[in-house]
Amino acid sequence: MSKLVGWLAVAVLVVDSVMLAAYELLYLPLHLPRSLGGWAVPVSVLVAALTMPLLVWATAQVAPRRWAVAAPLAGWLLTVLVLGVGGPGGDRVLPADWRALLLMAGGMVAGGITAGRVMIAPYLPAQVPAVVKEDDG
Repeated sequence: MSKLVGWLAVAVLVVDSVMLAAYELLYLPLHLPRSLGGWAVPVSVLVAALTMPLLVWATAQVAPRRWAVAAPLAGWLLTVLVLGVGGPGGDRVLPADWRALLLMAGGMVAGGITAGRVMIAPYLPAQVPAVVKEDDG
């Protein structure tokens, strides 16, 4: 695969992470109906925790440089901060409670762990197959 195709694929994955961040912000204040208790149900935290590692892993598969795996994380974080704190038209989309912290942790921690594993993989020793000793007994 050529470098140009790799960078284009990274750009598409970053756009995906930006779009996911926008949708996750919009669905973060979701509540159950009053008849079911009216509790806050932050489904977008689960979506962020599942999709960010997948986006980072997919970027690792196509990126020409190892450091590019952090690009979806940077795009996601920038989108959450810009839309969440500044908001469209000055409105705040990110609620100032536990759901915001959970969304940030769900997206950044899960994606960050995957990015860290991808970035340090070349520096880890090769996997040594376990030697199985047969018992003479």
